[in-house]
Amino acid sequence: MNPFGDWGIIRYDQFCKYQQALLISPALKQLQEHINSQLENIKTRFMCGDRVILNGVTGIGKTTSLYYIKQLADNQGVQTVWLNWIPTNDQHFHRIIGRPLKQIICGNEPQPEHDQKTPILIASGYKWKPTYLLIDIPDQIDRADFRKFLGWLEEVIKSDFYEFINIVIALNRPEYNRSWEMSQIFGKFKPFALERFDVTLVKSLLKKRLGLANLEYDSFFGEGVSSAIMDYSKGVPRNVLTAANGLIKAFKPPIEEFQARQYLDRAYPKHVIEDRIEDPQLKREYQLIVDVVREGKQFDGKVALLDTIQAKLEISKNTARRRVDDLIKMGVLQRTIAGATRRTNIISLS
Repeated sequence: MNPFGDWGIIRYDQFCKYQQALLISPALKQLQEHINSQLENIKTRFMCGDRVILNGVTGIGKTTSLYYIKQLADNQGVQTVWLNWIPTNDQHFHRIIGRPLKQIICGNEPQPEHDQKTPILIASGYKWKPTYLLIDIPDQIDRADFRKFLGWLEEVIKSDFYEFINIVIALNRPEYNRSWEMSQIFGKFKPFALERFDVTLVKSLLKKRLGLANLEYDSFFGEGVSSAIMDYSKGVPRNVLTAANGLIKAFKPPIEEFQARQYLDRAYPKHVIEDRIEDPQLKREYQLIVDVVREGKQFDGKVALLDTIQAKLEISKNTARRRVDDLIKMGVLQRTIAGATRRTNIISLS
């Protein structure tokens, strides 16, 4: 078994498979305590109306954290509704909440529709159970739809139905920051910022995954390898696992630090692109952009880089800009602000 074979948790069955390797970071511990408190309120006093927003960079573990909340609620017999799209109107709301929903818990065992411990309320002709509405917002979203979603949220929390649901949203940090230009609704949510791992947490995550296959960390990675992985992944958990997966495929253990750094310097961007992107043409474009940046080492100003990419890939400047922004979100490229006026964007490999 390759304990790093699934480096990105994108489905609930994957989460169930790897739940024993879930690292409870300080941020996730705080989230766990908050959700358990809310679940206790539901079970004892039927108090709903909680609002939580998880935000962080791509690959930081937002979807995994949302699955963890689902598991906590499932274990208490509280209904959960999972969305990986953004609702924008009342019809969506009634279609989501106002109909019976079957639950699947880890192990694929059907959860009973209702037990005597979980209250059911009657409202507007519907039978309502306390519900966690878990919304995993895609990284790429249409701005017009996102604006409608924010307006929809404002209407939902004013509605008579709101007392029956807890809303938890996972959102990429750049979109979270941009949301304030459109609406103040997230000011009514309790924010949980998922932060990058330090080297201690990176090593703990690697140990957890290796433990799934009854393997010891010291038998696979020499001293300093976790630091090397940390330096390239920038502490983003999904990228940590991507880097580790590449290393154990490239070398026989134990892997030494100098091997890890030499390999990741050459191959890390390719592994991240392979992990995140399925479309062959997009993979090719992203890899060519990486090659352009590698050849130029760094570009003093984003415009110079976009001009080079536009000429080499024969794409529009707007498309080139989106591709570069995508690679920054993935953690392959980094943007540094420099210059006397702090207005110069330096684009380089992470």
